Amino acid sequence: MKKLLIVVLAIVFSGVSMAQSNTDNSVVYQNWKMIGESPTHYEVSARVVKCHPDSTVQLHLEIFNEGVGAQACHFKITIINPVTKEQIVKELNHTLGVGEMIKPSCDNSDKQSLRFNIPAGWNPETLEFTVTFIP
Repeated sequence: MKKLLIVVLAIVFSGVSMAQSNTDNSVVYQNWKMIGESPTHYEVSARVVKCHPDSTVQLHLEIFNEGVGAQACHFKITIINPVTKEQIVKELNHTLGVGEMIKPSCDNSDKQSLRFNIPAGWNPETLEFTVTFIP
């Protein structure tokens, strides 16, 4: 009986959490994944998302400083269309404190420097990314 109750509760709560995650009308084509870690220990992660039905598909970047002190996080991100081999290259430079993380959200328009529009016709599910860290 205990096992049945646990299974039922797990099903109910997983259904609730899935419903909550989809209430903002965003479509996530690629969820957050780490795409690189610098030699000085800051991570760069990315996701591909369409925040609203009438918005453009975007790449969102997250930077997390795992280092022992504040540091400049300087890198180039390359967004690659694997079908056409077209590329978009952007250079970023942010200073983060120890343990600081910055990332954009669909809930607001903050962190514009970490958002990049994806051209129409590019398949958001197959985009590839590379990071080149700049000393």
